[in-house]
Amino acid sequence: MERSGDGIFAILSMFSAISSVGIAAVVVFIYQVVAVISVWRATAKPGVSFWTKVFCRYALILNLMIAAVALRFGAGGIIFGGILYLAFWFFWGKGRTGVQSPRAERVLPAEMPKTVKEKIDSVASGGIDLAGFSRNNAGEPRLADYVQRVTPSASMKKRVHIAPDIPAGKLASAIGSRHFKAGLKNQQPFMLLDDSGRFDGKHGLLVTDEFFDFSFPGIEAVTFSYSFHSDGFDVKGQSVYRGGRKCAEFSNFKGDDLAKIFGVFNEFFADRDAWWRKSAEKGDRNAQFKLASSLVGNKEESMHWLRKAAEQGHPIAQGNLGTYLTSSDPEEAFLWLSRSAAQGNEHSQRRLAGKEFDSYRNKTGITI
Repeated sequence: MERSGDGIFAILSMFSAISSVGIAAVVVFIYQVVAVISVWRATAKPGVSFWTKVFCRYALILNLMIAAVALRFGAGGIIFGGILYLAFWFFWGKGRTGVQSPRAERVLPAEMPKTVKEKIDSVASGGIDLAGFSRNNAGEPRLADYVQRVTPSASMKKRVHIAPDIPAGKLASAIGSRHFKAGLKNQQPFMLLDDSGRFDGKHGLLVTDEFFDFSFPGIEAVTFSYSFHSDGFDVKGQSVYRGGRKCAEFSNFKGDDLAKIFGVFNEFFADRDAWWRKSAEKGDRNAQFKLASSLVGNKEESMHWLRKAAEQGHPIAQGNLGTYLTSSDPEEAFLWLSRSAAQGNEHSQRRLAGKEFDSYRNKTGITI
C-alpha cells in the first residue's frame, strides 16, 4: 500500500518551518522601508524644527541598517529553505510513486478481495491449476477481442490505451507501480485506463490476459483473476463494484465512459459463460472443467461438471476432484489423484505423497 501523500506533506512542513523566519524578516524589511519613507516625508514639511529633523533623520539610519540586516537574513533563510526542499525532493520524494494527497472519500472498505498471491495460494490448495485457463478452445470468446470494441470518447483518448497501442513508458510505469509486478512478466497487457493526475499510467486499471488490477493513490491495489469468476462489474457514477463490493473509484473518468468500458467486460463474461455451458453440454471436457471452476457459488453443479471432465480424462479436473474428495472419500480421492498423476500433473503427484494415502498406496500397489 502506498501512502505517498504523507511524504510531500512532511517535505513542505520542513520547508515552511525553516523559511518562516526568513519570510518574517522580509516582512520586517518592507515595514522598515515604509517607515523610512513616511518619516522622511513627514520631517520635510514646513514648520518642523531643525532638531526634530536631525533626530528623526538620524533614527532613519538605524532603520536602514535594520532593513539591510532583515533583507539579508530573510533572503538567506528562503534560499536555504528552498535548497533543503529541493534536496529532500530529489533524494527522498522523487523515488516515490504517485506523490499525491490521499483523499479520505476515496478510501475503500477494509474488507477487500485477496491479492493475486493469496488468490493463487488459495486456489492451489483446492487443486485448481492456473494453467488450465490459459488454453482457449477454437471459438471460445477471448477478452482481447472484446477490448478492441471499446471506443473512448474524444476527451478520454489520452487516458484509454488499448493493445497494441499502449505507450511503452506508461505500461512500464503501470506495471512497476503494481504490487504484483513480478507476476506480470509473462502476462499480456490488453488495456490501460490511466487515471493518474499526470498521465503517467501509475494509477487506474490495468487489464491483462489473467487479471484486472486496480491501483489508486493511498489505496491498497485490488486484483481480480477474471478466469475464476463470472460475476460482472456494476458501475455507479465513478465507482465500480464487483460481487457487491466497491473495488475502484476513478477521479478522471466520467461515469458514462466507465459504464461503456465495463459494459464491454460484462458482455465478455456473459458470452464466455454461455459458450462454456453450451460446449460443456456437448461433451467438451475443457469447457466442462472451466465451467466447473467458475461456478464457485454452486458447489453441487460445480462438482457435477468437474466429475464429467474428470471422467473424460481431463488431468487437472481429475486432480481437483481427488483433492475435493480427500476428506469425504479418501479412497476415491486416491484413485482420481493417481489417474491425474499418471498424466504428469505435478500437483496431484505432490498430493499423493501425503501420509493420508499410505494405506491406499500399500493396498493398490500404485506408485507414481
